[in-house]
Amino acid sequence: MTINDPRYLKKYQYRDSGNLSSRITIHMLYSTGKQTWADYVFEQLQPLAGESILELGCGPAAQWQTNLKRLPVGTRLMLSDLSIGMVKEARKALLPAGEAAFLNQEAQTLAFPEHVFDVVMANHMLYHVPSPSRALQEAARV
Repeated sequence: MTINDPRYLKKYQYRDSGNLSSRITIHMLYSTGKQTWADYVFEQLQPLAGESILELGCGPAAQWQTNLKRLPVGTRLMLSDLSIGMVKEARKALLPAGEAAFLNQEAQTLAFPEHVFDVVMANHMLYHVPSPSRALQEAARV
């Protein structure tokens, strides 16, 4: 089993957010950056009102737990992950705070028509995909 074997990822590595949350905590405790990674990524996005954003490999929605309130009015957010456990935890974390949609799916075969999203992001997850080029093609397609 490898880090890009979907069965391994779903059954062991990311069946829930425990392993990922540990890595996020280590980064937050020992980072020398002046801002959190989630804030940095959000500022690079510069989302506009009315845009639709898809995050591939959303994990437990750490990116949005502090930044959901910063989205402009009318922004539509779709969070997806290969792991149903991650999707459940993302939903649990965000539903009280605001609007987002959630989907359990692989990044290589996105269940959307062409050109549905204004922004597609894949934050620290392409190394887990068996075919990163296929995932990037899908991201560009949707």
